[in-house]
Amino acid sequence: MKNTILSIVAVFSTAGYAMAEDAAVANPVTLTGEIKTTIAETAADSDKYGATTTFGLDVGVTGIAFGGLEFAVGADDKLALDEWHVGANVGLATVSYGDQGNNWIGAEGEQTISDPAMGDSLKVAVGDASVALGFTDTSADITDVANVQATYTMGVADDLSLTGAVDYNLDSETTILGASLGGIDLGVATASGAFTYGLDSEAWGYEGVVATGGLTAYLNGDNVEALQNVGGGYDLTIANGLEVGADVAYNLNDETFTPSVSAAFSF
Repeated sequence: MKNTILSIVAVFSTAGYAMAEDAAVANPVTLTGEIKTTIAETAADSDKYGATTTFGLDVGVTGIAFGGLEFAVGADDKLALDEWHVGANVGLATVSYGDQGNNWIGAEGEQTISDPAMGDSLKVAVGDASVALGFTDTSADITDVANVQATYTMGVADDLSLTGAVDYNLDSETTILGASLGGIDLGVATASGAFTYGLDSEAWGYEGVVATGGLTAYLNGDNVEALQNVGGGYDLTIANGLEVGADVAYNLNDETFTPSVSAAFSF
């Protein structure tokens, strides 16, 4: 943790020094963030509801460097660092390092599509293409790569976009493919979809999403159960930067509802 914070400080300090050296070029610092509280069923007891609060902070120096921190408040009310990253713009590419999530496709409910995990990673993005190397344990061996993930997004027509993704796990020697399609215009709404397939397991999962205004609805399933979950949510902007939301998911097999509500402030 100490080394991580020192590294972040070093990157921002270097960026500040570069700004001071070139007074003719203005490189303003940008600061954005979000505070979000979500109330949902607890994992230990479905009859009880708990609140989870997260804090996100992103800092950037225009044209030079950027970084981000995300904290979560645990059950003991202590603030813990959840995710972080530092990066720089290098020519036409951006390079970032940290615990920054995976490099994959997404949907809404995401109960049935594969979501391969990635620990600390090194990510390089050029245009609509990106590649990330996920490490097993950087504190033990920085050369021990656990998995590789790559994505590429292309415009198909008008606002329609297609994203392809691949994850290769070097330990298990397994490959997962993913694809998502977004921007399908239905007139009063837009539709999108996601699909994943394991080349070795032959397991697949899908999700379809329809959105209009602040309302979103989805359904999904997999090779075991073609129709497994339906759900939806509604987000309402109360004021500039303040948003509240409500979500519910229904599992057709268990016949159980999973509701949640949230409030977020962005700046």
